[in-house]
Amino acid sequence: MITYSDGTTQPFSLAYSDWWTNSAASGGGVLVTLPYLNQPSGAQHNQVSLYADTVSLIPGKTIKYLTLPNVGTALINQTAMHVFAIAVG
Repeated sequence: MITYSDGTTQPFSLAYSDWWTNSAASGGGVLVTLPYLNQPSGAQHNQVSLYADTVSLIPGKTIKYLTLPNVGTALINQTAMHVFAIAVG
């Protein structure tokens, strides 16, 4: 949920594919695909992807804060979303 400085709110939804699929969910895009991922035991040679998405804002309004969904504590083989960056501009 986006909350603007005037108290109005704007709901939004995000959908991401598993990083192993290397194919963005509808409406999103692949930011980068990497040839492997690092594990404590060394490189695991399987391509993985990071995804990007955009949310249109209400013109002329100033964002006060952003509320992201609570996906719980990420465990191995559990669905989770990791946000690495948020930008406005």
